[in-house]
Amino acid sequence: MALVPRQVVSIVEPQAVLEGAGVRLIRTIASRALDYLDPFLLLDDFGSDNPDDYLAGFPMHPHRGIETVTYMLSGEIELAQAVERNYLIDADVLVGERAAMNAADVFSSSRFRALIAEARARYDVVIIDTPPVLVVPDARVVAQFADSVIYAVEWNATPKRDVIAGLRMMSDGGVRVTGLALTRIDLKKLKRYGAYAGYGTYAAQKKYGRAYYES
Repeated sequence: MALVPRQVVSIVEPQAVLEGAGVRLIRTIASRALDYLDPFLLLDDFGSDNPDDYLAGFPMHPHRGIETVTYMLSGEIELAQAVERNYLIDADVLVGERAAMNAADVFSSSRFRALIAEARARYDVVIIDTPPVLVVPDARVVAQFADSVIYAVEWNATPKRDVIAGLRMMSDGGVRVTGLALTRIDLKKLKRYGAYAGYGTYAAQKKYGRAYYES
């Protein structure tokens, strides 16, 4: 099989960074220059002959597979250690995990309340993503700590009866839903629907959208 020649698009210079408890290394992947790559992809070079550059080591870090939330709620690690920076969305992320503890018990605990209070003090905005409301009670429990609750519905897939049942469950639990968001919208299908009905995407593009962006 003949090799297909490839063109070098760009050359990224490695960066000297300080990680862990003070480990000096050279980072090629996971830098801001390559922030479009998967945030869990990492390429570092450890090549120092000076023990002071690496003996401090790496404290526990929230890679996938570690029960991060469980360790944090038990007091073994702090919030600052538990979060990881996602450069694709420019935000800190606390990754959930499968654990032996009952989720409803965890979210009802005083330690979780303290975590929410700490997150409020540390960040301008805190977004909590929960499992589907009809499957487990997590959303109804966590919503008690939220200033606003956005009910997410998969567009053109979630039955109307399920949407209504979920909203009723939230209401019965004393949770006021602030708004609704449609997810996984197929823009091509949405455009076809608008073209047939004479409104929607087609009308928005022709009558409102274009005028808005050109003004």
